[in-house]
Amino acid sequence: MLIARHGVIPASLHVSYPHPLLTGGRPGVSVVTENTPLAKAGPQGLLLGVSSFGLSGTNAHVVVGAFKDEREPVEQPAPTSKGACLLALSTRSAAALRRLAASYADHLGPDGGGRTQSLRDICATAATRRDTGPHRLWAIGASHDELASVLRALAAGERTSDGGFGEARFTGPRRRVFDFSGQGSQWLGMGRGLLAGNEAFRTTLRACDRAVRGELGGSVEELLTRDTDRFSGGVEIVQPTLWAVQVALAAAWRDLGVLPEVCVGPSMGEVAAACVSGALSLRDAAAVICRRSRLLRRVAGGGAMLVVELSADRARAAVARIPSVCVAAENSPTCTVLAGDPEALSDLSARLEADGVLCRPVDVDVAAHSPQMRPLDGELPADLAELSPRSSRRWPGGGYGPTSIRRTGARRAGRSAVARPRRAPTRCRGPGPSRARSPRAPAPPTW
Repeated sequence: MLIARHGVIPASLHVSYPHPLLTGGRPGVSVVTENTPLAKAGPQGLLLGVSSFGLSGTNAHVVVGAFKDEREPVEQPAPTSKGACLLALSTRSAAALRRLAASYADHLGPDGGGRTQSLRDICATAATRRDTGPHRLWAIGASHDELASVLRALAAGERTSDGGFGEARFTGPRRRVFDFSGQGSQWLGMGRGLLAGNEAFRTTLRACDRAVRGELGGSVEELLTRDTDRFSGGVEIVQPTLWAVQVALAAAWRDLGVLPEVCVGPSMGEVAAACVSGALSLRDAAAVICRRSRLLRRVAGGGAMLVVELSADRARAAVARIPSVCVAAENSPTCTVLAGDPEALSDLSARLEADGVLCRPVDVDVAAHSPQMRPLDGELPADLAELSPRSSRRWPGGGYGPTSIRRTGARRAGRSAVARPRRAPTRCRGPGPSRARSPRAPAPPTW
């Protein structure tokens, strides 16, 4: 294709001694030893033949012809865009980036090839179809001329409020973050290998086991090593077990020399973050996770949670007419967690999947972070009144805010010693009627 485009056959490399069959007399073929222009084959332009001979006997021949556009050019007015457009460019060096900015300015100018193209299309192509490098720039403009003017200013090294430069690389020391998950990450067999082979993990998990046993009477270690075909237990067993494994994993990493500078966690993960950061002692953290889980048992079975591949705004629109379902957590710009009535969530999941939306149920039997938690709100602070939160080992100031089972604890903790979470705070918009069971004294959990 390049030969047809440029009309030149490039010289073959590394041919110092031609084969005897290609020398002397009048050989049928010859090796091109220098760049050789091609003559056009009449008014249609160049015609090239490309042959491929396979060792197994498969041969192929392709004829490539130069394209001749015989269409009459049609002059089109430059398309206009509503509002400003963002152009993002990147290269591997600062000098190349300035040259690229100047090239794009010419492309958008009165005599440029992009003058008749949509400004939005040009910006979209630059953002999604070009390779990315560490040196980057941004520029905004509502028209071709505005954007070209900003790009020329950037190429000349001038400051402008409508554009700028940046580097997509770590220019300072990296901070190590331990991110502790919420419920749903449990799996059969988790922790068994570390229990058998990692002393730091085993010692810390057994300390957590003793603290959980004092609160609930059951053994985390026995649950993890039990010979069974499924991870059994409700929220009052799963959450303390996950907390113990998370704290023990952090101890295993610390034993290897990996020390966290920031600890974060959504929902129940905040309890492990508080413990590892030092904002709560191990015994106090065990009290938080066990008493919180014990309260949740009162509404167990009356709710469910569903992860959907939708933005928070689209998820809220999807549940706007379902009073028993609400947005419980915004995990990312395209991932949202819903909570509410199990039947309503099941019906919604079927409709969303029919529209091509990925849906996954969370392995939990309560509608956490939803109005179903309201009957329990008043009891948790009273149950945790005896705690003694403290400053973390690594960050100055701030105590550990109370953990909530209706809103994320991160929102209440504010700038606590646990550090700022990277996820958006949990939001629950649906104030519809709750189908939660009435609070009552639960039976002891079966470990």
